[in-house]
Amino acid sequence: DRDLQEHRQRIQALSEETAQSLKRNVYQNYRQFIETAREISYLESEMYQLSHILTEQKGIMEAVTQALLLQADRDDPALGARRAAAAAPLLEKVEGCRHLLPESPGKYLVYNGDLVEYDADHMAQIQRVHAFLMNDCLLVATALPNRRGAYRYDALYPLDRLAVVNVKDNPPMKDMFKLLMFPESRIFQAENAKIKKEWLDVLEETKRNQALSEKRRLEQEALPRPAPTPPESTNPFEEDEDEEEEEPSAEEEVVDLSLEWVQELPEDLDVCIAQRDFEGAVDLLDKLNEYLGDKPVSQPVKELRAKVDERVRQLTDVLVFELSPDRSLRGGPRATRRAVSQLIRLGQSTKACELFLKNRAAAVQTAIRQLRIEGATLLYIHKLCHVFFTSLLETAREFETDFAVSKYLIVKRACQLQQSVSR
Repeated sequence: DRDLQEHRQRIQALSEETAQSLKRNVYQNYRQFIETAREISYLESEMYQLSHILTEQKGIMEAVTQALLLQADRDDPALGARRAAAAAPLLEKVEGCRHLLPESPGKYLVYNGDLVEYDADHMAQIQRVHAFLMNDCLLVATALPNRRGAYRYDALYPLDRLAVVNVKDNPPMKDMFKLLMFPESRIFQAENAKIKKEWLDVLEETKRNQALSEKRRLEQEALPRPAPTPPESTNPFEEDEDEEEEEPSAEEEVVDLSLEWVQELPEDLDVCIAQRDFEGAVDLLDKLNEYLGDKPVSQPVKELRAKVDERVRQLTDVLVFELSPDRSLRGGPRATRRAVSQLIRLGQSTKACELFLKNRAAAVQTAIRQLRIEGATLLYIHKLCHVFFTSLLETAREFETDFAVSKYLIVKRACQLQQSVSR
């Protein structure tokens, strides 16, 4: 026992001595520790900047490479013919797609392969499909049960409206990716991780190439075309008039639609709508409207407006659905604030007001139907009045928050009050 106590005391003494020695070393070298930490932080920032520069250089090199490839495709018509000839035998095996794929010199097959489709909610296997990735669209076909190598047309997705999302592996569900195409989303499973990576890479690359090709086309259309040379005139008085007419034409402004955010705006709107990011979608629309506010309306601008207007209709339909009584009765008046505010920003104030009041009217009717006549009639009337006027007060407060004070609310509520009293 005495030996054990001596060993214990000796070990404690060594421990204290070691701790004191460590503290002295730290105090003596704390400046070196601080300098080392600063050097590490500086090195980390340098590495981050270097990584950012390399990423930018990689993007520039890819853009230049794709531009050269596109230029080579246009300069070599035989290459496009060979690509179209290679895709024709495969597409002939798909029933019902010939009228959906108009023949054009620039359309060709990029990638194809077998996939398995799964249900997005229950993750149950639905069917086996074969996907054909063209340079501007994705064709999905289902296998015919009694014919080997034959397929039936299922869906066609333009790449400029398609979003590709990687699905993390969650065994036994793995090697999956999701396609977002408003208003639907589909999940597909590849044969293995390598094929899944190939699909994700080739989809992103093809979408990038298609966006680059569209950008170059818009740039070509936006270039000012030389005006036809007028015939020479010997009348000296016409020269002054011609000079006056040429001045306003020189001041015409060319709309630059080659900006990256403008090119990607329709696709970004699809992603925002699919992810229910309504505020982000309306922010993008406001940004575009501000950019095109004072610009002349050219043909490329009309085409862009047509694409954006289609997304605006989709967004409006989703917001209207959000205000339906089945969606937001339980949350009270505040549950409608998000959809109402975005409809107002879209210039749909009247529709937002009408849907808001219909929603609250349905909520009051539901609450009244849930009341039960128990005991005295006076008690039931007291509960009925409490439900109605409490809802009226909450609705008025929320209406004042979302809208300006309007006579429409007073007239609407007066009619409902009269109907309730008449019952």
